[in-house]
Amino acid sequence: MTTYYDLTDGKEPTVDVLMASWKTIKEEILQWQSKIGKPILFTEVGWPNQETAAQYPWDYYRSADKPDPTAQANCFEAFFRTWITEKAVAGCLVWEWRSYPGQDIGPQDTSYVPCGKPALEVIKKYYRWEGPWRRFPVK
Repeated sequence: MTTYYDLTDGKEPTVDVLMASWKTIKEEILQWQSKIGKPILFTEVGWPNQETAAQYPWDYYRSADKPDPTAQANCFEAFFRTWITEKAVAGCLVWEWRSYPGQDIGPQDTSYVPCGKPALEVIKKYYRWEGPWRRFPVK
């Protein structure tokens, strides 16, 4: 399952706006999950570092010249706040994870890569969180 939903309908991508959108989406996903009886695995959790990230997360060409690290971080924050305590979720995989020497990353990089951007701090916070998703202790 991916996270490529329009979460703003053109509104400013604040955490509150994003959380309100996730509420309805979560209800629909959980209804579906209860019918199939299988855990949910989010295989692509990611938003491009762009001002249109929350409205068009699947379209990384839409505003490729307009980085918005706050919007990207807010998207991750709202996702984790929405799903981190949900026992029906088996986990999530961050898209797009690249980390190699000489990689051109940082706040001006408009790709999905969270490395070198505020979004990475959000991801770290929740990956270290001791909740239902945690299957192994953090050392």
